[in-house]
Amino acid sequence: MSYETQYAAYQQGIEDYLAGLFTAETPYKKLYEAIRYSLLAGGKRIRPVLTLEFARLGGIDWHLALPYGCALELVHNYSLIHDDLPCMDNDDLRRGKPTNHKVYGETLAVLAGDAMQPEAFRLMAEAPCLPAENRLEAVRTLARACGADGMVGGQVLDTVYDVRDAAGLTVLNRLKTGVMISAAAELGCIASEMPATMRAAARRWPPAPRRPRQRWPDGRTMVSSGSWRTEWWAAGSENKRIPAPRCGYSFIALSRSRTTTVKGTRCIEDRGPCTGRGRGAPCGGRNRSTPPAGGRRAAAFPRSAGPYCRR
Repeated sequence: MSYETQYAAYQQGIEDYLAGLFTAETPYKKLYEAIRYSLLAGGKRIRPVLTLEFARLGGIDWHLALPYGCALELVHNYSLIHDDLPCMDNDDLRRGKPTNHKVYGETLAVLAGDAMQPEAFRLMAEAPCLPAENRLEAVRTLARACGADGMVGGQVLDTVYDVRDAAGLTVLNRLKTGVMISAAAELGCIASEMPATMRAAARRWPPAPRRPRQRWPDGRTMVSSGSWRTEWWAAGSENKRIPAPRCGYSFIALSRSRTTTVKGTRCIEDRGPCTGRGRGAPCGGRNRSTPPAGGRRAAAFPRSAGPYCRR
């Protein structure tokens, strides 16, 4: 199935599920009207789509995760209603339509948002076909994402503190938007009972930074090669002085001219002893290869020692 087809299937499932909410005849039908006005106003539904996709990747029927995804969408929409209020952003339009408080008044808009939040947790707590421990963990995850240390905290930074600096804006965006995106992915992992390592990877924010490229003072990039297992350290910008390795631990230094040298007591190619004649002295390695351009793992390089000892 193509990406577009799968995304459309997710969106249709979400729209059908949301359309079934708040439909009962009640003496306070205006409240339901206000809720549905915002809830069914369209949008990309990216948060619940992420939940459904992660659930599918975890090996379950994605329909089982609809309560989790739609609960997240309820919380997201309640936050939009409140965000548009005169006491916050005072917006007149949302998705090309008058905002909720412009149609139903501020009081009903506030109450509509208030009603959507507990309904979200009810959907998760009563999700069919999912075990109780699973549902409890989902409730805990969403509560953490949308509470004072998540989305609400980000809104406070945006409206009360008027953050302007780059570091503050990073925190604001992480709390106001990022944690809910992370929660969307994690909820799909919870629904499909993925292992803890997968959940941690799904919710990681910000993404794990690429390990800085470490360099010798003269600019050559260093790659460690301990126990014959080589790791390519991703791109960075700072030159950092690397401490000399312990005896018996080899390092490969990749220069900008793509020649290879060895710092250590043994050659990588033949594991023969280093000549030990000091910096710049000929080494016993055969230097049969030069590393390719950046981006490939150093493990793919033929094991070779450079022409000079760097001990």
